[in-house]
Amino acid sequence: MNKEADKLIGRGWKFPPSFDPVSNRAVMVTGEQDILESLQVLFGTQVGERVLELDYGTDLSSLLFERLPLTEKAVLENSVRQAILIYESRIVLHELKIDDSDITNGVLRIFLDITFEPTNNRRNIVFPFFIEEGTLIPNFQ
Repeated sequence: MNKEADKLIGRGWKFPPSFDPVSNRAVMVTGEQDILESLQVLFGTQVGERVLELDYGTDLSSLLFERLPLTEKAVLENSVRQAILIYESRIVLHELKIDDSDITNGVLRIFLDITFEPTNNRRNIVFPFFIEEGTLIPNFQ
């Protein structure tokens, strides 16, 4: 991606956040990578989790190991669609599909067909969303 396109799209913190050991500054991403990481944060945040943005996020974690009936899957797709529309205006969403065929193993896949608005680049992206149990529970014996 060229520098002009990076300026159009913007710049943000790398996700997950990390710091450059030489400069002691946060590692930043630009361009389309910034948008992809922004979507990853959006999908991984529960609604109500951000104190100053209570509507930010999706309810993907509420699906823990459950097969989705068609009506609930449609509601979830609409929720994800709305979250993208409101919180990621740098893309145009052409198609959204949620694959729950592996949900019993804790995996949900979000398929997106998008266009990056500032550059008019179109891409198909799959976001795997891993739903995991807490594993750092101390062993009290």
